[in-house]
Amino acid sequence: MERKRKFDATCAEIKSELKAMDPLNVGIYEDDQGSIEEHKKKLKQMQIKLRDAASAYENITTRYNKHEEFKAALQKENLLDYDRRKEYFSAPPDVIEKVNKKKSEVPKKLVVIDADFFFKQSIEALRDGIKNNQYPQVVRSFSHLVNIRPNDIGAKQPQGEQRFIMSTQQTHKFAMIEGGLNLVVFTPSKAKIDMDVEEKKLKFPPYVTPVLCGPEHYDLMKEALLFQQNEEKVKMPRWSTVKNYRENMSMGADISNAWNKSDAKDEVTCSAEMAAKYKWHDAILEVKEQGTDKEITNYKLKPYDARHITAACIYRGIYAFEDYLQADPRKAVDAALGHVENSDATQSYLDYVIRDGFLTSIPDMMLKAASATNPIMVDGVKITKGVYCVAKKAANQSTNDI
Repeated sequence: MERKRKFDATCAEIKSELKAMDPLNVGIYEDDQGSIEEHKKKLKQMQIKLRDAASAYENITTRYNKHEEFKAALQKENLLDYDRRKEYFSAPPDVIEKVNKKKSEVPKKLVVIDADFFFKQSIEALRDGIKNNQYPQVVRSFSHLVNIRPNDIGAKQPQGEQRFIMSTQQTHKFAMIEGGLNLVVFTPSKAKIDMDVEEKKLKFPPYVTPVLCGPEHYDLMKEALLFQQNEEKVKMPRWSTVKNYRENMSMGADISNAWNKSDAKDEVTCSAEMAAKYKWHDAILEVKEQGTDKEITNYKLKPYDARHITAACIYRGIYAFEDYLQADPRKAVDAALGHVENSDATQSYLDYVIRDGFLTSIPDMMLKAASATNPIMVDGVKITKGVYCVAKKAANQSTNDI
């Protein structure tokens, strides 16, 4: 289409101009006020061109997304720092306002879930994924059992590149803390790759979050993390046919999101086949619009919904709370998600409801908060953010790194 051709051409033109401003790709150097003003003027002109090209899209969400896609492309090519990309190439304020208003008008859902069934099926899926060497299944089912996003640990491949971006023991590592297994996130996913080390530490410090299963499954969780960090597993053959899935064929990292696409019209995807096999959708007991009795039918769990479920389980007390958290369980959810205390973002994760009788607390374990006055040490790094599980009867054991 003409508007796509125009937009793509404008993006290519702006990239060329940015590269001309920074030919060595080391960052735009401004040594005096004159050069600062000159660069601002050029960036403003580029901003106008981008907004003009994006305005050809009538759909306000599409227009907003075009700006976001361009900023992501600049980040991949290391063009401009985060603040300048945001200032000059974000959608216009009126577009952002309309998109936010549109989002707020979407009915908020309230999902009632059988957490015990969901966890039971996820453990089975994780065990089978490792056994059958199916990387995408391991990634998804692992994210059902610890409070992270599927792509936080799963391998990724930058567009047009051969290299993989992988989790390692330097970014994500399990640690046994006083008898409880916890995931230490040294590099939170929101830490921008072009931030310097000190800025990352300041804005997105490391944090700790507990596994949501009993000690009898700890070995399985450890094996699953190492599986996702294994380059040989990542590079296994990739495919997208349900026939291969049903025959338990090995599958590497789903770089192109192939498991969410079908080869033929109306054909089921591998992700849908996996969800049906482990009956994850059967964990949904009821879905309603918040504040009403209106039911939402045919609701299906998506990969990122798991983070909502695990947040709800922490809030509802899958672990007993220490006194500090018992006074306000919301603090435990903030910390487990890696959010600041009383974060507005946390509320959006509490749209899943767990009724009495559908979540069995993990016995003899307790959830504690990491803080500046109660830090934990892992690999010489002081962790002062997050929550972690411990055995109630543990007697001041030191942290054992895995």
